[in-house]
Amino acid sequence: MSKLGIDPWKELGIYIEIWVEKDSIAEFLKQLAYKWLIVIAPSRGYSSWAYVWEGVKRIREYGYDNNVILYLGDFDPSGWDIENHLKKAIEEFKVNCKVKRVAIKEDDIEKLPSSPLKKSDPRLRKKYRDYEKKYGDKVWEIDALDPSDLYARLENELSKLLDIKKWKRIIERNKYIKKRASKILDEIIKNSSYSN
Repeated sequence: MSKLGIDPWKELGIYIEIWVEKDSIAEFLKQLAYKWLIVIAPSRGYSSWAYVWEGVKRIREYGYDNNVILYLGDFDPSGWDIENHLKKAIEEFKVNCKVKRVAIKEDDIEKLPSSPLKKSDPRLRKKYRDYEKKYGDKVWEIDALDPSDLYARLENELSKLLDIKKWKRIIERNKYIKKRASKILDEIIKNSSYSN
């Protein structure tokens, strides 16, 4: 985020990050990250406490009560457990932050292709014993979701969480400030070259 201009997150009093189970999805979301000046945190499966702590520190730096992590993960015992691990870590570190699953949700599974359930998944036996009863031997991976649908969902979530009109005004003002600063710098360089 550029230091020149107003920090829109600070101005709006909210801080949002997107946490993703897989690197491939994080890579795809770079354009969205740039547009919204937002952190995309790929957890690569189970995040270490150190990795979660780094994320928590970023959230704490803003010092807001209104913090949100939008979570993207597989619909399977491990995907659920990663999300729950994140919630538990946030609670443990005493940070006020809501974790919201954007994908994959139960509403999605009828429309998406499935993959076979890994019977060796330890979460299946320990924490999510009822999974097979409810969903059979299938899982749904985040990669199966249409990328444009995923992008649209995130845009929709952000537009619900933010005052979009105010956001746009801040971004336009920042563009003006940067343009003005660039013009002033050009004038300084031009004038200093004549004096040499």
